[in-house]
Amino acid sequence: MSYGLIFWGNSTKSKCVFKLQKRSIRIIMGARNNNSCREFFKILKMLPLSARFIYSLLMFVVNNRNLFLDNAEL
Repeated sequence: MSYGLIFWGNSTKSKCVFKLQKRSIRIIMGARNNNSCREFFKILKMLPLSARFIYSLLMFVVNNRNLFLDNAEL
């Protein structure tokens, strides 16, 4: 799910992937379809897709600081 996430994480298809992620978490936890997954993510110590996308972007920026200019350099 996280492979190439910085490229496809903001696409319209990411909503479908997020629904699949929630469905799989409900199966793992033995929950019903109408149960909220928020607590299940915390229990399993997993990030939802949107949080994982943001984390991937932040890690890309941190690991590739040389590709970006500082405000002082502008």
